[in-house]
Formats: sequence, structure tokens, C-alpha cells
Amino acid sequence: MYHRDLLARACLAFGVTLADTADLPLAGSPARSRYRVVIVSDSGARYVLEQIAAEAAERRERVALLLQQLAMRGLPVLPYRARSDGRGHVSLAAGAASDGPLWMLSPYLPGTPLPRPDWVQDAERGRALGQFLVSLRRASPDLVRGPAWNLRGFVEGLAAGLTRHRPDLLPGVNPALAVVRQRLYPALPRLPVALCHGDYHPLNIIWRDGPVGTPSAGAPIVGAPVVGAVIDWEFSGVKPELYDLAMLVGCAGVEQPSALSGALVTSLLGTIREHGLGADASWEAFAPLVIATRLAWLSEWLRSRDRDMIGLELAYLRILVEEQPHLAAAWQQAGAG
Repeated sequence: MYHRDLLARACLAFGVTLADTADLPLAGSPARSRYRVVIVSDSGARYVLEQIAAEAAERRERVALLLQQLAMRGLPVLPYRARSDGRGHVSLAAGAASDGPLWMLSPYLPGTPLPRPDWVQDAERGRALGQFLVSLRRASPDLVRGPAWNLRGFVEGLAAGLTRHRPDLLPGVNPALAVVRQRLYPALPRLPVALCHGDYHPLNIIWRDGPVGTPSAGAPIVGAPVVGAVIDWEFSGVKPELYDLAMLVGCAGVEQPSALSGALVTSLLGTIREHGLGADASWEAFAPLVIATRLAWLSEWLRSRDRDMIGLELAYLRILVEEQPHLAAAWQQAGAG
């Protein structure tokens, strides 16, 4: 916990006067910042103040500019507040030394907790998730800039690291690597690319309840879940066009393997297909792309040395590999229906 005076000076760098802090739940991963807290301004507005690592400043500034553009195009995001001097979105606290901590400030949006694990069978939530991806694609064709993320380089780097440091894991990973190498790599040059969130899953979304309706019985009911805001854009960039979709489907399955062909995934895929997203080549490579996204998660568990999640991920990779023909057929049918 930082001293109130430092928090006040950090807020002042963005033209906000600190009145108080608030003990409120924060969505998204705490690993994206060194420290974060909800603050209340003198006008009663609430913000998330976060301290970031100096080495992340350039990347976070690019993310802030992207969110600003997406917000202007009507997407549900929470753009960072610009510095009061107009020079970007990352700042030292007012009056701080040049080597002091760096800060960013964004609006605070309260949300509805994700119902786990029930969310994986929620068709309405699947439609909302799919509609956001449709909106992102339509809003960002001119934002596809620079080279695409080197997915092949990432996977081969992971394989090399396992060979050097964790050869004991290779028997569990090699079948997944084989699928990616044999079925995804040859397709990569033909896959259209798009601006992707890069870490698109329900915990990186602030959920809101839709409008309340009144059924014939007269008791009020809460409407379908609504995407209030999509957060944590640190992994955003140019990737294969169905990358976010593959990430989301993989996250549903790791929560509950039966969800891979359940209500949420079926609704999600139907929404994407209904709006004409995804070239034929992208859909043909979709099943191995889902496996590739799980290799990214395995890399994260290795980085954090989470033995339980490493074990769970290896078991999940085995399911994805063994069930690949069945899943590919189910996903094709869901998307077509």
C-alpha cells in the first residue's frame, strides 16, 4: 500500500484530485501492474490507478493509444486518461524524481461476477462474446499495422525451452507440438490476419446485467449478460484472424471439457459465422489454432511455476489432441448452424 500523498500526486499528474481510495473488486489480472487501487476523485468519479514497470511503459503507451482509437469507434473499452500536460498516458507522480514509479489512470467500471463454471453453458453470453469480436473486426481494418505476431517462432521457442529446462514435460507436450507443426504451420502463410485482443476470455471482460424484463408472472428478471468493457489489452496485436476466437473456445474447454461443444461455444461460433467472419483457410486451421493458444497458456504456467496448472494444461492438451477430429466436426457444424 502506497502512502496517500504519493497516490494524490500520481492522480494529479492526470489532472485528477484524490479524495479517497475505495476497497472495490478489480477485474483483470493483477500481474499486469505492480500495484493498483480504486481511487475516488473530488468530483466523485472513480478510477483505477495502477503502477507499471518502467520496461513496460512503451508498450503500455501503445496500448493506451489503441484503446483511445477503439473507444472513439464505439467499442466497449476503458481508455486511459491522458496526462494533464498532454504528453501521453504514462506518467511519474507530480513532483517525483525521474527514477520514480510510473502510473496510469483509467475509469473504474463495476461489473457482475462471472458465474463459474456455469458461464461455459450460457448461450446468451456466447452471443455477447461473439458480437464483440464482430464489432472489433469491423472497427479496426485500418489498425492492422506492422508485422503479424510470429506464432511459429513462439511455439518453437517454447519447445526449445522445454528441451533445455523441462525435458520431463516433453512426452506430454510433443503430441500437441506435432499437431501444430503438421496442421497449423503449413496454413499460416495463407491465413488472413486481423487486430486481435490476444488474451480474449471472460475474466478479461467486465460483465454487466442486461435490461430487466418482466415476464407474464410479474416477477422482474435480469436480462442477458452484456459486455460492459473488454480489458487487459497488453497482448493485443496483429494475429491470425480467428486467434481471439480460438483463445476463447480453449478457455471454455479448460473450465469444463464438455463445454468445447456446449451451449456457449455453439452460440459463439454461430454468431461469428452468421456475420461472415473467417476465411475458409482460417476455419480449416481452427482446431490446431486452439491447441496453439493452449501452448501459450502452458508458457504462462511455466513462467509462474504453477505446478498444478502445468499438470492441468498437459491433461487438457491430451484431450484436445485426442478429440481433434470430433471437435473439428462439432465446431464446423456449430458454425454452419
